[in-house]
Formats: sequence, structure tokens, C-alpha cells
Amino acid sequence: MLRVIRVNILVLVVLATWVQPARADIWDWMEELTGIGPSHSRGNLTLTLHCRGANAGWFKPLPSEDQRSVFQRACYFADFRRFKSEEDARFFPSRIEMYEAGPMFQILPPLEIGAGVGLMHIDSSGIKVDRMTISLPRIVLKPLLLIPALEKKPDWGFIQLYFRQTRIFDEFTEADFNTKPGYTFQSRINGDLPSSFGFMIDGTLLFRSIKNGFK
Repeated sequence: MLRVIRVNILVLVVLATWVQPARADIWDWMEELTGIGPSHSRGNLTLTLHCRGANAGWFKPLPSEDQRSVFQRACYFADFRRFKSEEDARFFPSRIEMYEAGPMFQILPPLEIGAGVGLMHIDSSGIKVDRMTISLPRIVLKPLLLIPALEKKPDWGFIQLYFRQTRIFDEFTEADFNTKPGYTFQSRINGDLPSSFGFMIDGTLLFRSIKNGFK
């Protein structure tokens, strides 16, 4: 049964990767906002802060043998992501930094689903704005844990493939971006809900793997 689940997860990952837009960054990509975008990665990191339960705790993953219910298999994370939007006919180059934290619930050792709350900071060639964000869902796949020899070694979940949708509070206006002359800016009445998709490195799990000699 677990083998069938692994195959299904891999199929979903391949499909999700395949349907990315042609301009998507191979490592990490975020959909176009009301103004700038789409944006590609300038580096990202996630940290496993705390997991609830026996043999877990601060800066430790959930043990693979944890048999509690999904809502009891919870960990808390912190994300640090950076993106860049290239110059185009509408806007000058922009940089985006995103900081989020929240809970993740383990469906299977390689698969987690959760949500995050945080802050988006945009520097549009000198014009700087901040927006509160909430990401729901935040879906994470740990592909190395799909390998049978590694499935009981949760530290090997340091490479993570993610998908999330992020609600950005407060709509953007022309004053929030360095708009090029002649371009007419149009706000989205219902605000922005961009998707992002790509890879992250879990610094907590990578450190533990290095410390243990990748055993």
C-alpha cells in the first residue's frame, strides 16, 4: 500500500512540475502579482523549529515511527524566501522578501500540509512596501523519504518540494511600484492570491544530517 502511495505522490510531483509556466525558475518561482512578476528565486531556506511528541522537540523532526493522528503529528516552521522580478515594459526590477511561520501536519513521513502567516517586503527599484500574508495551503513533499532505504531517516527530509497559495492583505496601487511612463496600473479589487512552487532546503534537517555524517 505504501508503495502505491509513493508512486502516486511521484506522479503528482511530475505533473505539477510539468505544468509550470515556460518562464518558471527551475528552483523556485512565484506567480505574477497585480504589478510585478512573475518572479524567480534568489535563495530560500526553511527551518524546522519544534515538533510535538516523544523523541521530538526543538530542532528535531518527527520520528518515522510516530503513529499518532494527523493533528497530533505537528511541527512548526519558519521560512525565509527571496525573489527577483526582472525589468519589463511595465516595471523596473524589483526584489521580494517573504518571511512566514506556522504549523505543518504530517500526512505521511514524506508529505506534510499546513499554513503560514508572515510578511512580504517589496523593493521596487527604491520604492519599498510591506504587506501581511497568509499561505494556505502550504504543501511540502520530501522526495528523499520516498526512497525505501531512507524512509525511516527523517533527517533526510532536508530537500523539500513545496506548493503554496498566499493571500496578500491590502490591494496594491501604482504608488507601491516603480512603474514605467506610459503604463496604466490597474488594481485587483479582491487583492492578490499568487501561487508559488519550487524547492527549499531545511537548514535544521541539513545540519542534523551533516552532524550525523549522512547516516
